[in-house]
Amino acid sequence: MGFLQGKRALITGIASERSIASGIAEAMHREGAELAFTYQNEKLKSRVESAASEYGSDIVIPLDVSDDAQIAAASSSSASAGPTASTSSCTPSPSPRAKPSPVSSSTA
Repeated sequence: MGFLQGKRALITGIASERSIASGIAEAMHREGAELAFTYQNEKLKSRVESAASEYGSDIVIPLDVSDDAQIAAASSSSASAGPTASTSSCTPSPSPRAKPSPVSSSTA
């Protein structure tokens, strides 16, 4: 019995077999976790579907963090699947909502 047997995990950020998220998915699958996957756009969808099938999953959810509706839908989809063991995000991207911190300048 693996360390994560009976746990579920949402894996985000798989862009290729060499991505950190792929390594995390492999380790979690090896330890018995049930996995669900997200993809950012249609270009990555087939890659993520292939990865999901390698790990015995058919749960592939669209998730572009710049789209509030997709965030809500992904949250709802993953919540309905039950509690997760971990969430892995391995391809950080700047939030379009992030505002730069004010820079104070002093004049002498």
